[in-house]
Amino acid sequence: MELRHLRYFMAAAEEEHFGRASDRLSVTRPAVSQIIADLENELGTPLFERLACRVRLTAVGSALLPRVQEVMNDLNDAIATARRVDEGQGADSRH
Repeated sequence: MELRHLRYFMAAAEEEHFGRASDRLSVTRPAVSQIIADLENELGTPLFERLACRVRLTAVGSALLPRVQEVMNDLNDAIATARRVDEGQGADSRH
């Protein structure tokens, strides 16, 4: 599993639409569909119900989304910390 899989999953889940997720991520809609399908295959379970005009999370997808959001927030915090340290502000500085 790659970070990209989680980013695409989170965007599709939050947008409830693969097309809007693709716009948000600046990739093609087929790319989003393929990455989601790859993630579902790796996990061995569907994460989305595919409806006529949108997608909806399955129970598994609903359980996974908040954890993925938490991981992404932690990753963003880690990157911000690294940048602050590089700028000489220290790891604990929040500016």
